[in-house]
Amino acid sequence: MSYRTLSAKWNLRGGVSEVPSLSSPFLLLAQITRRVAASSHSDVWAFLCLVLRGFPQGEECHQCAPECGSCKERPSNCLSCVGGFLLLDNSCLSSCPEGYYDNSKECLPCDKSCLTCSGHEPTNCLSCDANRRVDESRRCVWNSQCSMDSYVDLNGDCQRCHTQCHRCDGPGKDHCLSCNEPHLLLSESPLCLSGFDPACERCHPSCESCFGHHSQHCKTCKPGFFKQASSCVETCSESHFGNKTTMLCERCDPSCSQCVGSGNTHCLNCREGYVSVLNPTEHLLSKCDQTSLFSVIANKICII
Repeated sequence: MSYRTLSAKWNLRGGVSEVPSLSSPFLLLAQITRRVAASSHSDVWAFLCLVLRGFPQGEECHQCAPECGSCKERPSNCLSCVGGFLLLDNSCLSSCPEGYYDNSKECLPCDKSCLTCSGHEPTNCLSCDANRRVDESRRCVWNSQCSMDSYVDLNGDCQRCHTQCHRCDGPGKDHCLSCNEPHLLLSESPLCLSGFDPACERCHPSCESCFGHHSQHCKTCKPGFFKQASSCVETCSESHFGNKTTMLCERCDPSCSQCVGSGNTHCLNCREGYVSVLNPTEHLLSKCDQTSLFSVIANKICII
């Protein structure tokens, strides 16, 4: 695209000559500026050029691109935009691209969680990428993530909990994890009862069901927790390991002080009086004296 060059030269008296285009505005502005008695002709020329939406280079004034309100160094390097255009990275656009929102004069970035937005906050999302969706608070959340008062159905969609439930893991008032006031959660089952005995208390957060409000009063555990006695834990205690099939904490082999599975082939550390050796299919240590130290990298077996 070509832009007009407005060329004008100052004579020693401060007059203007050689104005091939837009001569009337130039002459008028020159007369006004001359009356201001500017001390530097080059400053006056630069001022005139900027007023006419151009940028000065030597004795020439180069016109900015039509969409630019002002520019610098080259026609399309915009510093501001005319009406109907928005500034982004020194360019004037008719609309903002994805990831930016219209701030009346310029395009500003959305929160990084939003694909499109109406403001810079994470609660201003209008759309999300393919793996996320906009929730009720206008945030972008993972498709598998539901709001506090919703649950994931069999199709992977979020559905609202029963009106009595504050949080839930399924439909109906018998799938409540906590209740909306004035309902109370019955500990024996995930059921919200209105006006129930106020002595009824909420289970510990690790418990799916319970017989008391402490972490040691669990009947069943929430997903991700192992059941150890009447407690629900994320990591089993020493000499126990978490069975990911049954989600129960099971005791290690008597020779192991720590283990990752059942039997003496899954020891991490041995009990006192036992020594660890490599799996016998690879190597078997027949005898150790009390001063011997060795390390292994395969499964350990603890022997006397």
